[in-house]
Amino acid sequence: MNSLFSFIRLDHIKWLILSLLYGVGLAAHIWLPENNLWEQSWFILLISFLLVYPFQSSLRYHLVSSMIIALGFAIEWLGVKTGVIFGAYHYGTNLGWTLDGIPPVIGLNWWIVVVGSLSFSQLLFPKFKSPWIIAPVFLLFLDFFLEQLAPDLGFWYWEGSVVPVQNYLAWALVGMGFSWMIYRTSPRRHLIQPGTLYLIQLLFFGSLYLIKSCC
Repeated sequence: MNSLFSFIRLDHIKWLILSLLYGVGLAAHIWLPENNLWEQSWFILLISFLLVYPFQSSLRYHLVSSMIIALGFAIEWLGVKTGVIFGAYHYGTNLGWTLDGIPPVIGLNWWIVVVGSLSFSQLLFPKFKSPWIIAPVFLLFLDFFLEQLAPDLGFWYWEGSVVPVQNYLAWALVGMGFSWMIYRTSPRRHLIQPGTLYLIQLLFFGSLYLIKSCC
């Protein structure tokens, strides 16, 4: 019995919850296409953040993470209001309550995708000295699928329904900057959880994209 409890650690429970969250979402999209699950996307992002955030980290880590969340929201606000950063776009309703047209949860999403991409790159290339340089590559993999699905999921909409190249360049630059910030303070012992979430999200949105392309 003791060996069973030692095996079923908190990390395993978190991975199970995350897998169930995204697995149920994928199943609902396939078999219940008329469901309103996407209206709860903000809740799924919030739960994902709470499950993978390393609350036992240093004060410096918390400050840097808070900066990334705040800057992520601010960059999105500027992006929507000016169209200069990512291109001309606006948010839908499925990412929850908005502040001046921007859902606050998008700041959490920036932390999730940046730390997830950075962690995944570190897990794949543990000896690479500057993983924040290659982290944007994995970030763009995820963003590609997100951009193709965002209008259908009610996340955001592009002017003319075309994703500009400018968007991907901005994602890469902003992602690299945020990755560098978090890498300077990131405790390596927390790599597995965000890296696992990145893989789950990549499989989730990649699967939705394949379903959309084939059907």
